[in-house]
Amino acid sequence: MALTRREMRETLSRLDALKQAYSHSIHTIMTSGLILIIVTGILGKFCSTPSIAQVCATIALGTTSAVLLRLDFRADGSFTSSIARSSGNTQLDRSVLD
Repeated sequence: MALTRREMRETLSRLDALKQAYSHSIHTIMTSGLILIIVTGILGKFCSTPSIAQVCATIALGTTSAVLLRLDFRADGSFTSSIARSSGNTQLDRSVLD
């Protein structure tokens, strides 16, 4: 049974509510992100106006980066990327959640 936002706020800790929200949002992030990546990528590739093509290509690249970063962030507050492991920062700052 899925909890509503109000039930999550009232019954779960902040970290557990964050985990729950993340697990339910990943499909929406992937759907909207991939649509934006594909549409702006196609426009950037086939637009005849160079400035519009460059803007669309930049938006597609930025969206790709944002989606990948969002997928790289786990619901438990840790990161899976090699950048986070190499810097030693593998946990979300817990003071943000308190």
